[in-house]
Amino acid sequence: MDFKAIGKRIYALRQEAGITQRELAEAAGVSREFITVLEAGYKIPPLATLCGIAERLDVSIDYLIYGDKNKAKA
Repeated sequence: MDFKAIGKRIYALRQEAGITQRELAEAAGVSREFITVLEAGYKIPPLATLCGIAERLDVSIDYLIYGDKNKAKA
């Protein structure tokens, strides 16, 4: 699993959505600092956090993890 690629996708989607790290963190139930760590590719979030991020960014978990071109939620 490519943590850096996941972080880049989260960052790009967050920028595209026009939300701050703090807003994403609140939606995912984590700290802003943890979002920074995720976007840098140093860690992979727990499933519950990943679900919150995907929901707030309106993408599937598959897209966040694998970069599947179909970003739509199932």
